[in-house]
Amino acid sequence: MKIKKSFAYVLFFGISVFLLYLTFKNTEFSKIQASVGSLHWEFVFACFAITLGAHFLRAWRWKLLLEPMGYNARLRTSFYAVLIGYLTNYAIPRGGELARCGVMFGTDKIPVDKLLGTVVTERIIDLLLLFVIFMVTLFLEFSTINDFLKLDQLWLLHHYFIYVLLAAGFSLLAFSLVFRKTIAQFKWVRKIIDFLKGFNEGLLSVFKVKNQPLFWIQSIGIWVGFFFINYTFMHAMPMTENLPAKVVLVVLAMGAVGFAIPTPGGAGSYHYIIKMTLVFYFIKAGVSDADAESNAVAYALVSHTAQAAFIALAGSISLYLAFIERKKVSYESSTTVTK
Repeated sequence: MKIKKSFAYVLFFGISVFLLYLTFKNTEFSKIQASVGSLHWEFVFACFAITLGAHFLRAWRWKLLLEPMGYNARLRTSFYAVLIGYLTNYAIPRGGELARCGVMFGTDKIPVDKLLGTVVTERIIDLLLLFVIFMVTLFLEFSTINDFLKLDQLWLLHHYFIYVLLAAGFSLLAFSLVFRKTIAQFKWVRKIIDFLKGFNEGLLSVFKVKNQPLFWIQSIGIWVGFFFINYTFMHAMPMTENLPAKVVLVVLAMGAVGFAIPTPGGAGSYHYIIKMTLVFYFIKAGVSDADAESNAVAYALVSHTAQAAFIALAGSISLYLAFIERKKVSYESSTTVTK
């Protein structure tokens, strides 16, 4: 198991390095230096404030999810745990979920398995909201996406092949339903079934939350916060400040994909996806190919680095504060035992 985990870490670290190479291989770093020098710092600090706000909403929502199970988590320790989780993700891909659960166990004595269950629920809700964002983006930017991917030409050239794929998909579904007992014996099929069961249980557990309006306000508020994080940072850089709000939505959606890929802190995957996205919009706006690439790389690098530096600072402070909270809990427990 340890070898498997080590291999996965090395693999995703390698993917990160490779994507960073693809992102920066033709970059003129003098232009990036110039872009850093022309940053509008008031927007950068506004971005940091919104980041804290979005993470606070996540911590508050987590507290709300724990209440139906009879656990009254403290909001401040939940907030520390969320920030420590984000900090951990920059070092260990997907390590943040376990890290923040470990912090909450140490400070609030909530069992880790219960905490992990709520984290799965959070993931499901965020995935559904991200899907909504993709649908809205597709609706608003269909013509632009069509220009980029040539969807109409793809349909004309390959519609027969798409029909074959759909027919094969329905046939496979019918076969699976008829022979479901035999198929369910395969290990990989059981893993898929367990995942779908977990997805369903996580989705249903949302309805156990007593304050449903507050839960959905928090959940939507997190993504609204993420939108304005991108909006403010795009206004912090001269080359992106005039791009329309629709582009911010596209950057949000594509950036979420970049961070979803389990590279350390989205390094490489975020940079490459954002670069490819913005290059297209810059060229469409009449910027030369060379400048479009430099501008896109500058935005990807500076926005990611600024966020990483801020999370490093906020996460480190949270780590220290969580340590103090844990010491207090340990002291109070030992005092109670002594009495």
